[in-house]
Amino acid sequence: MMYRILYVALIIDINGKRQPLFFRLRNLRSRKRIIKKDVEKQIRQKYKHWRRLWEIRRNIPLVPLEKPYQKGFVRFFVLRDDIKRSSDSRFFEELLKKLNTEMYSPTRKFLKKNGDADEGFVS
Repeated sequence: MMYRILYVALIIDINGKRQPLFFRLRNLRSRKRIIKKDVEKQIRQKYKHWRRLWEIRRNIPLVPLEKPYQKGFVRFFVLRDDIKRSSDSRFFEELLKKLNTEMYSPTRKFLKKNGDADEGFVS
């Protein structure tokens, strides 16, 4: 199938002189292609702009705070008072020294996701 490119010549009267004006009539396929290219160009420009902003944000220097703080919660184990007073207190203290770990969480619930499951379990 052959496609023809159509040109139209109009005569416009400017200051008493006749001047021909040529412009191209585009078919549907070329108009769609031009629109698609324009959209892709806009997407590339927005992506470049986003990358520039991301680089600026990434390279912002850190400012030291007067009073440092930590966001979130820390959980660790301690002996209860009644166990401290019992005869086995030394055993449990030694056990806690070896087993005690600190856990961090952004919320008080300390929930962790279990693989693909939607429900969290308390760790």
